[in-house]
Amino acid sequence: MGLELHEGRPSGGRGGGCRQISNMLYLLALQSGQEIVERHRHGLDLFPDHDRKIPFGCGATIYYNFADLRFANPLPSPLLLRLRIANGHLIGEMWSTTDPGWTAEIYEVGHRFFREKDSWWRENYVWRRFRGADGTVCRDEEIAHNRGRVLYEPTGEEPCDATG
Repeated sequence: MGLELHEGRPSGGRGGGCRQISNMLYLLALQSGQEIVERHRHGLDLFPDHDRKIPFGCGATIYYNFADLRFANPLPSPLLLRLRIANGHLIGEMWSTTDPGWTAEIYEVGHRFFREKDSWWRENYVWRRFRGADGTVCRDEEIAHNRGRVLYEPTGEEPCDATG
């Protein structure tokens, strides 16, 4: 059993939790420099950011035979993907036989909450910055523009643009 979405609302269901795996795979692909070939984003923001460690919109939704997550390895060596559950938490690792000589940082810009008609919405842009071993920026690129309907009432502690 795990979290699923039915008619735009969170609920439990058998096989729910695939969402957590697809989110983890997407984040690992971004952090390991993979080329994103196909990615579909969640259209809803289900929960406030309590203890969120990554920016809003760093997820990937999958739906059998309709929406998939695919990425390609541009690195000169193969990758090993490891997923496991430890103390009730999903742990993901992407390993390579060689050091690519850089690290990748995932960050957001332009984050805002706004009201449109009778709903709250959330929007941001997610970027990926590559730094060489000496710390210099090698590449900085926008990887996603996210916009999703919020299923909770923003508390006012979040950055907010209520003019929408």
